[in-house]
Amino acid sequence: MISRGSEWRKWNLHMHSEYSRENRTKMKITEIFDSAVKNNISMISITDHSNFDALDEIWDIYQNGMCEQGHYSDIVDFLPGIESVSYTHLRAHETLSD
Repeated sequence: MISRGSEWRKWNLHMHSEYSRENRTKMKITEIFDSAVKNNISMISITDHSNFDALDEIWDIYQNGMCEQGHYSDIVDFLPGIESVSYTHLRAHETLSD
């Protein structure tokens, strides 16, 4: 039984990497995870525009990458996502899970 009550955690479910097609921010995947650790963000989703090109690299870094505090996967949770643009120019943010 958990006796500490509710917890508030910081999440960022809308981030872009250098792989994003309409991206002005050119952050590398490791920079995104390092930033999340530095800013105490416990859950991230990298939602690049219209592609999953970075997904293999993201999973590899998430599962095997390390920073000074330890393995990324022990510090930050990750949800795969994508930002898509329709022909009507409406944007949709999708977070994908099993």
